[in-house]
Amino acid sequence: MIWKQAFRNLIASPLRTFLTSLSVVLGVAFVVGAFVLGDMINSAFSEIFDTANRGVDVRVQGAEVEQDGNLEERFDRSTLEAVAAVPGVESVAGGLFTDQVAIIDKDGEPIGGGGPPQFGGSWVENEDLNAFSVVEGKAPSGPDEIVIDVGSADEGNLDVGDRVRVAADGPAETFTVVGLIEFGSGLKGATFAVWDLPRATELLGAEGELRFVTAKAEAGVSLAVLRDRVADVIPPNAVALTGEQAAEQQAADVQEGIGIFRNFLLGFAAIALLVSTFVIFNVFSITVAQRTRQLGLLRSVGSSAGQIRSMVVLEALFIGVLASILGLFAGLGIAQGLVALFKAIDIALPTNSPELLPRTVMWAFTVGLIVTLVAALVPAIRASRISPIEAMRESSAEDSRVGLKAKIFGIGLPLAGVGLLAWGLWGSLDLQPRIVLMAIGALFIFIGAAVLIMLIARPLVAVIGAPARRISGVSGKLASENVVRKPSRTAASAAALTIGVALVAFFAIFTTSLRASLFDTLDNQFRADYIAFINDDSNSAFSAELADRLEAAPEIGVVTRWRAGDFLNATELPAPDAEGISSDELIAVEPDKLLKIYDPELLRGNIAELTGDTVMVQRSAAEDRGIDVGDELPMVFEKTGAKRFRVVGIYDDTTWSDYFISLETYGQNFAQVDDNYVLARAAEGVALDAANEEFATIAQDFPQVNAQTNQEFRDEQESQLNQLLGIVYAMLGLAIIIAVLGIIATLFLAIFERTREIGLLRAVGLSRKQTGAMVRWESIMTALIGSLVGIVIGVVLAVLIVKRLGDDIPVLDIPIPTLLIVLVIAALVGVVASILPARRAARMNILKAIQTE
Repeated sequence: MIWKQAFRNLIASPLRTFLTSLSVVLGVAFVVGAFVLGDMINSAFSEIFDTANRGVDVRVQGAEVEQDGNLEERFDRSTLEAVAAVPGVESVAGGLFTDQVAIIDKDGEPIGGGGPPQFGGSWVENEDLNAFSVVEGKAPSGPDEIVIDVGSADEGNLDVGDRVRVAADGPAETFTVVGLIEFGSGLKGATFAVWDLPRATELLGAEGELRFVTAKAEAGVSLAVLRDRVADVIPPNAVALTGEQAAEQQAADVQEGIGIFRNFLLGFAAIALLVSTFVIFNVFSITVAQRTRQLGLLRSVGSSAGQIRSMVVLEALFIGVLASILGLFAGLGIAQGLVALFKAIDIALPTNSPELLPRTVMWAFTVGLIVTLVAALVPAIRASRISPIEAMRESSAEDSRVGLKAKIFGIGLPLAGVGLLAWGLWGSLDLQPRIVLMAIGALFIFIGAAVLIMLIARPLVAVIGAPARRISGVSGKLASENVVRKPSRTAASAAALTIGVALVAFFAIFTTSLRASLFDTLDNQFRADYIAFINDDSNSAFSAELADRLEAAPEIGVVTRWRAGDFLNATELPAPDAEGISSDELIAVEPDKLLKIYDPELLRGNIAELTGDTVMVQRSAAEDRGIDVGDELPMVFEKTGAKRFRVVGIYDDTTWSDYFISLETYGQNFAQVDDNYVLARAAEGVALDAANEEFATIAQDFPQVNAQTNQEFRDEQESQLNQLLGIVYAMLGLAIIIAVLGIIATLFLAIFERTREIGLLRAVGLSRKQTGAMVRWESIMTALIGSLVGIVIGVVLAVLIVKRLGDDIPVLDIPIPTLLIVLVIAALVGVVASILPARRAARMNILKAIQTE
């Protein structure tokens, strides 16, 4: 009987069932979309690397000390001869590759970049050991010939026989395209430029060096045994892997980044599901209140409290199952939509066809059922506690007063959330506990906000409802009374929007503060007119020839080179397979030119002493390590091993690096001879326009380098921040949509509940137009309440986090105009959410409405 009654309740209110299910469908779909997209990318890369290493039995490559600190990845060519001499090796091949080679299209613009790597390297003659396959044309042979990937040829409108400019380590040179190739089974987005080994060696500045060695085993030889034999003859900065291991490692390196990306998407899915929880809770609370008499009748004819509770839970279960099934299929569309979104902002993602893995299906049903059941639990318990006598009364209206418990929770829970958030931000904890505390703190704040709205709904309506009462008169007055009539209902409906608005406000303040801090640094500390670097996260280096040519230009004055590298936090050089060894990045500068280009805000010490085995340390890093001027800092380098550097300066700025050494000292401890950054200023007395023109002329020969004027650099940084904010807003849009659905559902149910009341109002003279206006103002007030509270929460979260990141984001900038625009948009959201409910209320038949019980 309980099953049948639960099902009848669902089909009796199809609109309620649809709106409730839809809110969960959207949340589940985003979870599924995040998993499916990650699986699509992982599958594509795994297939690519499996295909690329199919003929490789053993691969020798640079050894990794840890995930973010590689040792020198090139090794001497004698390694090739040593591997070839290993018993059981049938054939070998060696080669070079790098990820900083730009293919230039016919319009003079680099192809690709902006995310996917731009590879370049040498052709492998041994077909079994070659990761590339020729699709059209032939392999490269000779200094003028090059082969490029099919994707680059299509994008750049290039074909076999065309001449193409390509920039590797130095200035761009022109080559003849003699073939089109694919890497493995195809790597979408990435670009490939490949020469024969002698020409690649020359272009990449790798005389006598190799980046990898691959070997094919003789028949019958165990690959594990051959790998171990090879490992015995290679240098200590190299590691031997089987072909299968190499493919797994290459895929794993990519999958780690994909995992971070997927978790980023799942974070927004969690936000959407939290909003869905508020919507479902509100809908079930309203329906339980509206079915009070029905529940009383069921209790009076023998239904137990447990059966009533089970009936409500079963309704939630039906909705959860339905939403999970629909969310699974909608998630496939979300995944494709995300691919299109990232493609629109020039981030190409290699993907295979979407597929639903068992893990994805499990998560879809898990989150769908948990969200609906948790949200319906309190209404179910409330329904089971209704006594038959109380339920049979004519009126079961809720009390508009707020109880003591609600007041305690409304004040205490947000305060507890702020405390947990502050503990996570400032406490002496590891990263994992920090994240957990901050997540719980934020959750407490959002749940507490829903209760807090109950306490402040009446005074807020008194303020924000004033315009409605002046403009619409009786409609505005009635709307104000409806909003505060049942504060718990208003709170739950507004809280769904509060979460989305709070996060919008937070990200707006955070990015504005980040922008203001960056521009403050550029205005006060960054004194260069020009900057050149490779625009990726790997600190890629480029030819020192760019700086040489700038120094030779009379229009350019001060030119300084910066070089980046990693050192290990250990007292000796670890073994290649060592674990738990962390590394830090340093930057090498020219001390005599540093202050002419950049002010690190020196607190103590002397920049002139930055010579020999000395180092300058950023203030926070020095405090963490307990060192000061005059102390010694142990530093381990791959080339020279363990050393002790004397600290000669403590500085405050965090823009570039926590450690500075001199360029001369860098050359003694690192093998790299190329630059990571070049900073320059126009010559004294030279017009900036003339200097800009000369800088652009020189830079155009180095298209792989992002060479910009100070203003171009500022514009690009702002553009990237705006792009990031746009992506975040697009993701948060899902939570806003769910919140709007919640307001629509609440209004529809409230209109149903007030059918007789609306009929009586119409009978005594309230017009259709006034009835619609009443519903619209009610929706607008609810949206504004949620948005005002959300903005306050967003400001609190942003202030706490920006203050915690004071070294990196020293300027707190609250964009008041943006927050006002958010409020205007919230009012518009209220109007949109009220369209259908207002139309239904206005078109209600007066006689039928009055006869409704």
